[in-house]
Amino acid sequence: MTRLLYILFIAVTFISCSEKQNEDISQAQYTYQLKGWESLGKQTLVIMDAQNTSSMDQEITFQVEVINTDGKVFTKDTTIQFEQTEKSKDFQLVVDTEGEISEVKITSLG
Repeated sequence: MTRLLYILFIAVTFISCSEKQNEDISQAQYTYQLKGWESLGKQTLVIMDAQNTSSMDQEITFQVEVINTDGKVFTKDTTIQFEQTEKSKDFQLVVDTEGEISEVKITSLG
């Protein structure tokens, strides 16, 4: 009986101290693009989409820069949240601007 308890103790200790080697290591992957923009007077509507290519729960922060013809830059950040089941999201962002708009840039901040 003592021998059985000793073997059981050793087995439990060995199993509980072993590391799990099969953990999945993965990184978030996504794509995004500017679909268009429209000047609304003192605001600019920016239309974007993003794809969750890795099918992960992830949060992505974007920085949108709207540049007018005088070179003045108007910046706004936005964050979208993906769940595993979501593959794609279309979304719009309104940026306070002035003057005639010449360019819109989108940058992912992570």
